[in-house]
Amino acid sequence: MNTVAIGNEFNLENLSQIDVEIDPRHGIVWVYQKSTPRPCFNPQLISEVRKVQLMLETYHGCLPYQGELVPIHYHVLDSRAPGIFSMGGI
Repeated sequence: MNTVAIGNEFNLENLSQIDVEIDPRHGIVWVYQKSTPRPCFNPQLISEVRKVQLMLETYHGCLPYQGELVPIHYHVLDSRAPGIFSMGGI
């Protein structure tokens, strides 16, 4: 793994529409839709999901985790609201 300095433009914290969790052991980035104000697609949600995608592009398939870049093999979209979708893939 490579040590990396992360700029503020690539911060995955304090997002209003999604929670992002990285599983470095399995190379998974989990993106959970928050149900604020309700579980639906909106421009802010799409913008935040796109931010994760742009980070994957910028870091050539890796994401920062605890100060290092870890390879991501799976990008899984899910929802924090019970009974709402789960989509995953390579």
